[in-house]
Amino acid sequence: MTHVPLFGNAGRRAAAPAPPPTPPPAPRDRQTPGDPVSGQAERLGQQLREIAAGTVAPEEAFEPALRAILESTTCAAGAICLYDQRHEMLRLAAEVGLSDEGCKHLRSVGGGSTWDMPLHGLRNRRAYLIDSASQNRYVPALVEGTAQTIACIPLHSGVTPLGSLVLITVRPRVLGERDIRMIERPLRELIKMVEMIRRRGPGAATGAPPPAPAAAAPAPRPAAPAPAPAPAAPAPAPSPAASAPAAPPAPTAVADDGARLAEVEAALAVEREQGAALTTQLAHERRLRGEAEAALAAERQVRAQLEAAAPDASAAEERRALETALAEAQRARADVGTALADAQRARTELEQALAAERSKHEAALDEARQGRTELEASVAEERRLRAESERSLAEERAARETAQAEVRDARAELEALVAEERRLRSEAEAALARERALREETETARANAEREAADAATRARTADDQAARAQAQLMEAQAHARAVDEARAAATSSAGTASDALAQAEAETRTLRDRVADLDGQLDALRAERDELRRSLEGSAAEQEALAASLDAVRAEQAQLRAALEEARAGREALAVETSPAAAAPVAPAPPAAGQASVAPPAPEPAAAPPAPVEITGEPGVVVLDVDGQWGEVAPTGTRVVALAPGADVVERMAGTAPTTVIVNLAAPGALAGLAALRAAGVSAPAFACVAAAGRALALGGMDVVLRPIDTDNVVVAVLRASSGPGRLVTVSGDVEALLSVRQALTRKGTSVSMAWDSKQALDLLGMMRPDVVLVDLELGKQACAVVAALEGVEPVPSLLIVPADVDQAEAFVALTRDAQRVARMVPLKSMVAAATKGPEPARKPA
Repeated sequence: MTHVPLFGNAGRRAAAPAPPPTPPPAPRDRQTPGDPVSGQAERLGQQLREIAAGTVAPEEAFEPALRAILESTTCAAGAICLYDQRHEMLRLAAEVGLSDEGCKHLRSVGGGSTWDMPLHGLRNRRAYLIDSASQNRYVPALVEGTAQTIACIPLHSGVTPLGSLVLITVRPRVLGERDIRMIERPLRELIKMVEMIRRRGPGAATGAPPPAPAAAAPAPRPAAPAPAPAPAAPAPAPSPAASAPAAPPAPTAVADDGARLAEVEAALAVEREQGAALTTQLAHERRLRGEAEAALAAERQVRAQLEAAAPDASAAEERRALETALAEAQRARADVGTALADAQRARTELEQALAAERSKHEAALDEARQGRTELEASVAEERRLRAESERSLAEERAARETAQAEVRDARAELEALVAEERRLRSEAEAALARERALREETETARANAEREAADAATRARTADDQAARAQAQLMEAQAHARAVDEARAAATSSAGTASDALAQAEAETRTLRDRVADLDGQLDALRAERDELRRSLEGSAAEQEALAASLDAVRAEQAQLRAALEEARAGREALAVETSPAAAAPVAPAPPAAGQASVAPPAPEPAAAPPAPVEITGEPGVVVLDVDGQWGEVAPTGTRVVALAPGADVVERMAGTAPTTVIVNLAAPGALAGLAALRAAGVSAPAFACVAAAGRALALGGMDVVLRPIDTDNVVVAVLRASSGPGRLVTVSGDVEALLSVRQALTRKGTSVSMAWDSKQALDLLGMMRPDVVLVDLELGKQACAVVAALEGVEPVPSLLIVPADVDQAEAFVALTRDAQRVARMVPLKSMVAAATKGPEPARKPA
């Protein structure tokens, strides 16, 4: 994606100076008077001017103008979005070639939308070009085909953001910077259209004052009389504007005031020239007067000579000569008189022309002074805005540096975590190796122990057998010894035992005793060997238990290492997500340097889901939002009426009642907020509007409420539901951008939309259009309340959609009940309830 520095635009005359000019484009982008691209731009500009002049309402010129721009640039689709300063978002005003999904994305840009590149470019005063748009996962599908290039071109008037132009091409057409430069000047006509429609809305900034009238042409100098031609008037002194060197190019507003001052100075030069001509004419008149007086004196002298001449014949000739001279003097006096009259008439005309010229010049001079004052004010405002911009830029830079430092810290932490992960992984692998070695050692030790235990058991059994045999032999020896003792006793008792037998017996006894001692020694050795084998077996079991405990410890350490490894991986992934461009902190980026690619802003978080509707159960009845408790007393037979004072807890106080109809008294404070609370709680019963006071009500028909900021999709659904399909809608609001977006969306659905900016236009449209639905914005104050009250006289009564104002307008509706004509049309409350319970006509269902 690339960006193009914002080109200059035609601001209002009193607008602040434009920012410093951008560097000139490359030679291939320059447009010369004979360049075909320049001619194409001139044709487009002329076409846009003709479209603006040929439409009655400025909003009707957007779509033809957009089609002309698309045809000139050979783009497949495009859109014009206007900037809503109140809610800081772009709203779709006109589109050509967009898909339904594209219209949905551009209908409200910045109000929780997922793609805000047009708004981003408008705030940064940058035109963005997005190449291969269909392959960019951050760019939504705006057209049915494969989008190749998307251009987001901001529209500004001086320092005031007006909107954004979105152009889309499909393959193989690629939109380049040269194409954007080509439409730079023609887009000024589009900017004028946007300014014109903004001036139509109430409270909008007024446009620049009309240009100063051109200096009147100097009055024609009267021809000098034939007898005495006037000398040529001296040439006027050159004006300072003519003699001064040409000033360097300036911003638009400064150039406009310089042109005005030049016109005023030229007019002053003309005035000086006319003053000099008047002075010359006066001198000529004085000279003619002197000649006339001299002719009169000569005539008198001739008359005196004629009277003094003698009547004789010699004087007849002289008398005739005197009479001839007298006649010539009289003719000369008559000629001089005629010339004097002409000179006086010319002087009068010059004086009148000079007076008119002076009045015009004074008016032009006053206007130029006013323009200069406005220019100084706008220059001061520009300086203030520039200071704020520099301060904001410094804050953005600081925030960006902080974010970059945080990113660097995060990256360092990520690297540390990666190193820690590697270390833990190596330790885990070493632990696994140790575990395998210990397991092998344990298996080997277990096998050795089992083998040794088997050998020991075998030796123990052998020793036990030997001990049993030794015990048996011992018992036999003991039995033999007893037998010997018995034989000795018998021999002794027989008193004659031989000594040999005794000695033999003693020898055998000693032998047997030695044998018993040997057997006892062997038995003790076998017992000791058995005990040693038992101790060895016990040691092998303890060693197996120690090895098992060591194995369990190794396994526990391995589990800890795996948990640490998973935690390190999670931390690394979290840091990778935080440091990625798509999830970076939403710090407003500074404008990128020339030739540097711009990064798409982060996608905003999705808007929170609306609260779930509350289930309304209870006895059916009519709910009236009013502070007057008389409604319950005048209920028709068989109709249950519950009057609730509007408030934040109106839903809780409505417990036990399932509304079948809701009547809203617009003269009750907070009534519209109460209806909005019921709608938010899930109450879908039809609502009816009225203005009630003193037991009577002015019935206004079906109605519903539209909250701010105006959501285009919700309004489209409400209008189509109220009109039972495509119909006629009249809007009365000063919210230009939001209502243009609604108009564009409903036009695609086949609904005719007429827009009014004040009560006079609205009342005229009500009589001509006979609309199905009327949307009234109460921000217009008393004018909007008057339009709402006038709906009672429209036949049939249209459905009403009300946009509440920030300040409750209940008092303005109460003032309507003081009008005698409206009071005469008011009906009793009982009749109002009966009319509401009958329900509206099929084509007048409330939103």
